[in-house]
Amino acid sequence: MCSIGVTQLNSAVVDFEQRIQNNIPGHLRYASRYWINDLTSAPHIPELLTELDELVTRQLLNWLEVISVMNLVPVMTMELQELRVWLKSDPVRAAVSPTTTDLVHDVSRFIREFGVPIAMSAPHVRASAAPLCPAETTLYRIYAHQLDVEVLGGRDAGWSACIRTLEEHTDRVNSLAVTPDGQTVVTGSKDATAK
Repeated sequence: MCSIGVTQLNSAVVDFEQRIQNNIPGHLRYASRYWINDLTSAPHIPELLTELDELVTRQLLNWLEVISVMNLVPVMTMELQELRVWLKSDPVRAAVSPTTTDLVHDVSRFIREFGVPIAMSAPHVRASAAPLCPAETTLYRIYAHQLDVEVLGGRDAGWSACIRTLEEHTDRVNSLAVTPDGQTVVTGSKDATAK
């Protein structure tokens, strides 16, 4: 992606912005940023679900590299959650192929798990993050053949039950509440703070 070396951080590339301009056309930058918003706002058109299937089964790693160089990894975490909710909210959309549903879930978890290295270095999508993706996930099974590195052992089979560790408090957490939509967690701590 943009001729960035495997060991280079996005921020260490001297002419980074120029490389983005030269290698990622404007329409692709727009589509990479807004496809989820545009899809979830569009009227029901069955062909769009077919296009979604094509995107997630053939271009997901490429998309992850593009959002890395565009500094969009944190933004897309929330957008992917919106996509997951949108897919489940309508019986017609819920009938999208299980592979597509699994990939949308997997890429959401993938970004939560590997978002920091992906955001720092686009080549790490394929060089380190995807090879460490749990072996029994749909994402790994579909994209393993595109990876330059193979991890021979020590990789988890599936995603951990732990989605995120909160490390904001300086003392133990005494209480925890989750909003009904599951999107927000509020904690109260012995350090006399709520986060």
